[in-house]
Amino acid sequence: MAVSNIRYGAGVTKEVGMDLQNMGAKNVCLMTDKNLSQLPPVQIVMDSLVTNGINFKVYDNVRVEPTDRSFLEAIEFARKGAFDAYVAVGGGSTMDTCKAANLYASSLHSDFLDYVSAPIGKGKPVSVPLKPLIAGKHCLFACLFVLFCSCQKALGKMQARIFRACVSKAF
Repeated sequence: MAVSNIRYGAGVTKEVGMDLQNMGAKNVCLMTDKNLSQLPPVQIVMDSLVTNGINFKVYDNVRVEPTDRSFLEAIEFARKGAFDAYVAVGGGSTMDTCKAANLYASSLHSDFLDYVSAPIGKGKPVSVPLKPLIAGKHCLFACLFVLFCSCQKALGKMQARIFRACVSKAF
């Protein structure tokens, strides 16, 4: 029997910390941009992480339309943090940056072009297990959080199996 993995309703955004706690996450990277870091969606997620006893560090230097340089900065942050899960709160740029940081932090000895699609990069398949990623799209009236458990392709063609999506009028 197939069951929906999408949760709707007021307050489901507050369950992000509980989801991570249930997965056994202990050290989480929260990625967002400077503007969104000052707004309710990020604060709601941080409150949920604190409430559920999840240690986390915030990376708020995500750039709109990321570049190789901005990816490399996020990757360095992720590698130093040795995170066991990732939370991205923001739009596509935040999600892409967080996915790249997760991938390269999980593959410590990889070169930046290893997982970039050919012909620019080497287009290597992802052969390392990635950490869970909860991604949230900030909208005017709702927040969407999607928990990605595994990625099959990298960067431009990254696909993920959705574990859980939450849609909530967060504020």
